[in-house]
Amino acid sequence: MQNQSVAIQNPTRNSAIEDSLRRWGRSALSFDIFLGPDRYGYFASKKVPNAFVAFERFGRVEVVLGDVVAPEEDAETVCREYFRDRIEKRRPVLGFSVTRSFAEAAVEVGAAAAQWTAEPELDPTHYRPTGKHAKKLRSYVRKLKESGVECTEARSSDGPFRDAAERLVGDWLAHGPPRGSHLLEVDPWLHAEEKRFFAVPHPDEPGTLWSLLIAHPIWGRGGWHFCHLMHSREAPRGVNELAVLTAIETVAGENSPYVTFGPFASPQAGPFLGFGRIWRPLLRRIYDTVAKKSGYTHTLEFYEKVQAHPWADRYMVMTPRHFPLQPLRALLDLTHALGSHGRHPVIGHAPSQEYPANAEDPKAT
Repeated sequence: MQNQSVAIQNPTRNSAIEDSLRRWGRSALSFDIFLGPDRYGYFASKKVPNAFVAFERFGRVEVVLGDVVAPEEDAETVCREYFRDRIEKRRPVLGFSVTRSFAEAAVEVGAAAAQWTAEPELDPTHYRPTGKHAKKLRSYVRKLKESGVECTEARSSDGPFRDAAERLVGDWLAHGPPRGSHLLEVDPWLHAEEKRFFAVPHPDEPGTLWSLLIAHPIWGRGGWHFCHLMHSREAPRGVNELAVLTAIETVAGENSPYVTFGPFASPQAGPFLGFGRIWRPLLRRIYDTVAKKSGYTHTLEFYEKVQAHPWADRYMVMTPRHFPLQPLRALLDLTHALGSHGRHPVIGHAPSQEYPANAEDPKAT
């Protein structure tokens, strides 16, 4: 692989990309590369064998979703390598929802970054909800189970389950919250063998689902992205909580160390790195205006209820930093395409420490 943008066009290269993802994919969004590798361009590192940066194009801007795919100890090296190359070639870049270490490495070589998103995360093996929200959770679950409602892990090969899931997904996308409630495309059966399905069926109508949680693997962390969570308009209160709690208990029983619910927009903009004095207040004002108009402060607070914490800060990284209009336009196009103004962040999120990866460091070959 050459150190340039390359398109994946053959099974052999797809296999190499998949192998790297399975070893080093640590981002909640890295599974999307696995689902559709042909949609991406790739920057292959010269310094770290088999490491790469995957991006999609929005106009002239290269949009990097998530993190670099590289051994954890080499990720910042590959990040700096990529941004140096793009800055030298004057190619605008938008890093969407990247870690603080990614952002700082990019800023070192001339990019700028702003903390505009965050991820609710938890360690399933130490998950112990407490306080008033825990009482509500236990109350919901107890009442549902007393009524005969249960959550089970379903298999994608189960025909009746697939039929019921198709109906729920179709109804949810047609009548539920904005599509931004699912940052990644909702296609339950694409690489279904890699996913997990936690279903809450109607106790008296086996062909009807009240709730469905679809989890994607995060191979580099040995964890899971609880990506798609849908419920029927006719379902009683608490079915989503039951699905999430069942999924957490299941992966905890397997000693999985990490769960994330994916990136959400923060109610307020966090730190700005690398921007000049003129851009910082302007960008903060733009973000606050968009946040208010887009309803970030009118949320369900679902993830506060299930006590998914800590919230790990995520950053938008942009080049050129002195005049980042093209990346900002790409961000608007991206949020419009994803519908992310309909996300449900927790009100009052405060910037937190990065969640440590508990999986063993993969070694490059």
